[in-house]
Amino acid sequence: MQPKVHFLKAQEGTPTEITREYTRLIKQSGGIQISCIGIGENGHIAFCEPGSDLHDPRMIRIVRIDDRSARQQYQDYKDHPNPAARYASLNAVPRKAFTMTIPAILSAREIYAIVPGPQKAAAIRRMWEGPISSACPSSALRTHSRVKIYLDEDSAQKLS
Repeated sequence: MQPKVHFLKAQEGTPTEITREYTRLIKQSGGIQISCIGIGENGHIAFCEPGSDLHDPRMIRIVRIDDRSARQQYQDYKDHPNPAARYASLNAVPRKAFTMTIPAILSAREIYAIVPGPQKAAAIRRMWEGPISSACPSSALRTHSRVKIYLDEDSAQKLS
């Protein structure tokens, strides 16, 4: 099998066409082999915010980015080495995005998450020690048999 990486950003068309085409591409490729994700300060994965459907039948959807995630995007990209990737202000951060759904992420054979920083510590504790629920979408990762989550000391500081 020839390795392939498919970036959602590379798709063209209307938002509906893009979600349909990217879903087709995933299915045509035999599904998702590896999913590389982050975990947000509020426990989101990808742009699946708290309250997202853990059983969404779609693979890709368009979502509204909440204020906390928009602030996180601004902070994460404000010093990006590529000036074109930086946001000029918090108001410049898009408030809608494409995202893989939680079931799509969990359909991957393997999942890897890198979660650095003290601002993620509370979310990591909720993910590992709280109930599996849509209130903390990253908690759904606990249901997957092949997930690796890489923490630094700061993000792990609130774990029991």
